[in-house]
Amino acid sequence: MKFSGILMLVIGLGLGLAVGSYFSPQVQPAEGLLKLPDVGKAPLFASTETDKGPQSPAAEGIPSKTATSKIDVSSISQERDSYRQAKEINDYVNSLRPEDLPRAVHELGLRSDAAAHPTLLALIGRWAEVDPQGALARMHKKGSRVELVLLALDVYGPLAARNPDEALRQARQLPAGQPREYAMMAIVKQVTKDDPVKALEIVEKVGSNQLLAEFSPAIFAQWGAKDIDKATQAALQLPDPKERNQYIQTMANALAQKDPQAAVAWLNQIPAGPAHESAQNGVISTWGYLDPQAAIAWAKNLPDATTRNTLLAGMLSSWSNKDLKGALAEALQFPNGEQKNGLIQGMAVNLAQTDIPGALAAMETLPPSKIKNATRESIISSWIGKDPKAAMDYLNSSVPNGPEKAAILQHILEPLVHIDPKAALVVVQSLSSARKRNDTMTEILTNWTQRDVNAAKAYIETLPEGSVKNRVMFPLISHLASSGDISSAVDMTSKLGPGQVKNDAQISVAFAWARKDLPAATAYGMELPAGNTRNSFLASVADQLSRANPSGMDEWLKKLPDAESLDQVVTHIAPRWVADNMASAKAYAMSMPPGPAQDHLSTEVARQLVGQDPVKALDWVNQLPDSDGRKTALNAVFGQWALGNPATASAYLQAMPDGPTKQSAIPVVVNNWARKDPAAAGQWLNTLPDSPQKATAASNIITNWDKSDPIQAAAWLTQLPAGSPKDEAIKTFSTDTFNADPERAVQWAVSIGDAKAQQAQVTDLLKKWLQKDPTSGTTAVQNSSLPDAVKAKLLQPK
Repeated sequence: MKFSGILMLVIGLGLGLAVGSYFSPQVQPAEGLLKLPDVGKAPLFASTETDKGPQSPAAEGIPSKTATSKIDVSSISQERDSYRQAKEINDYVNSLRPEDLPRAVHELGLRSDAAAHPTLLALIGRWAEVDPQGALARMHKKGSRVELVLLALDVYGPLAARNPDEALRQARQLPAGQPREYAMMAIVKQVTKDDPVKALEIVEKVGSNQLLAEFSPAIFAQWGAKDIDKATQAALQLPDPKERNQYIQTMANALAQKDPQAAVAWLNQIPAGPAHESAQNGVISTWGYLDPQAAIAWAKNLPDATTRNTLLAGMLSSWSNKDLKGALAEALQFPNGEQKNGLIQGMAVNLAQTDIPGALAAMETLPPSKIKNATRESIISSWIGKDPKAAMDYLNSSVPNGPEKAAILQHILEPLVHIDPKAALVVVQSLSSARKRNDTMTEILTNWTQRDVNAAKAYIETLPEGSVKNRVMFPLISHLASSGDISSAVDMTSKLGPGQVKNDAQISVAFAWARKDLPAATAYGMELPAGNTRNSFLASVADQLSRANPSGMDEWLKKLPDAESLDQVVTHIAPRWVADNMASAKAYAMSMPPGPAQDHLSTEVARQLVGQDPVKALDWVNQLPDSDGRKTALNAVFGQWALGNPATASAYLQAMPDGPTKQSAIPVVVNNWARKDPAAAGQWLNTLPDSPQKATAASNIITNWDKSDPIQAAAWLTQLPAGSPKDEAIKTFSTDTFNADPERAVQWAVSIGDAKAQQAQVTDLLKKWLQKDPTSGTTAVQNSSLPDAVKAKLLQPK
């Protein structure tokens, strides 16, 4: 077996082989020029003694057991050196007897891992060589998809070389699927070498298959190499214009690669139109890649200016990938216009990677325009990363202050921040907007702090005192505190002037300090002057304590200096404290004196308890001292309970003895119930005696119901018995209705039972109507039942 043959086979083929990889381009970027590789060419292996003699009977089946089952293909696949791997595969394949090949192929074909594929390719190649009839027979039997596809490639190519008609007949007998498709692929590839016309006929007969249809360009390329005239005429007769142009361009690419001058002469055979354009593009794309100067010289003589310039632009762009400076020099001779400007822009930007002066010189040839500005911006952006000082010197000396300079400055800041923060901060001072300067400066210093805190700190300390310095100190203080340098963070915080920045900095320091040394942070916070800063600092310390040791919170809170600090700290930490240590939070809430702190903590305990057991939550709340906090906590329980189970919450509430606690909870339950089921909430409300709380609850129902179903809401209103709840609900409904229908809103307001409340609501709505539409509003006032004095007051000029 030839070692180079197996090496190329292993490297060149794979399981996923398809038309795109089976036919590989000879030259780049000459699109459409495809080469038909010699896959399946026999013999693939050198003969050995075991190859001689009668063919193996394995063609009719697979031996039950051979030595091949012991082969460790994984060890071969793990070999990282491609030369040694190919040699191991070669040695293994040559070690097998012909009668062992079917079993070896079958075993490897059943493996799902790609590691077996190179060895499987080699085995199938040898089987197709030493026993083609056996391999061919195997194609008509069941086997793994991998095995059958690779058999198709290696068996049908050699068969087509001997008898293409027989190969085609055999392939058509295969069941539909990938093995049949790949068999057709191998046949077409082989036939194309000797008879492209016949190959094309084969493709046309099976043209419904997308995979085979894609062979046509390669066939025309091969045909064109044999007989360009006949191939051209055949392509021009194709009915599908898309295919016609594609095949013409394929032949153009192939001919231009071989003989550009002959390809140019060949263009005369193509009549004017899309086919001629395709042919011309094919010649130019290939010729322009191989010898751009010669191709450009020819293209300059084309009579049509539009075609000429389009082709030249394409060739210059291609040439710039090989010889940027040569292409740029040619582009400068291009006719003035957008095409020339676009070419120079692209080339100048590319040239800036290696030659800034050359790029700038090219840019200066552009006329004043957006393209020139964009090119200058791109060049300076490239330059700033290599030599910030030189780039800024150029920018300041060559670009006047204005929108263009501002745009460039903004564009170059991002790369400059990472290269030279000091230089970036200098650039920031050139920005025209004070707000933009401050925002960008903060961003730069924040980034610098993360990378080099000492350098950033030294720079910030040189800034003049004021709001800008205070603002940029915050990220530095936060970084110092979080990194453990508490003393520096505290020292810098003390230098800040009063305000939100100092307050935020104190909080940042407090949280980090408490995590590192809770007693020291607490002592520092206690000695701060009374006020929001001290309270915020202590709240942050408490937040860290609630995370680390919630059971010790009550003892720590006793050390706070005054009630104001206690209120703010408890308000801040209540949710976390209750969640992390409910027992200590409940005990402390019970021991606290009435006030905002107890209200907050008790309400938070109640809110989290109700999720476990609403009745137990109410029992606990009822043990609290009688205060506003107790009432707030009870309402929190009933409100949350009503969201989850309003019927149970309302039944429990109704069974409670009447009193302030019960009355205050009625609007809360109704409001939360009405969000889900306003009809049910309204029905329950009707069972309660009139009270101010019932009136508030009725208003809450209408507010929720009117949004989802105003018709049903209005119907419910009409059924309410007269009284303050109905009047309050009508007032709410008329207010909500006003924007959509002022007249209807006033009509509803008139139905309020209490005369004083009715007049007040009607007056308020008419006043809004006059502001919204003075003409119709005046008529409405005049037609209303309001007293004349009230009408006159409404209508008097303002």
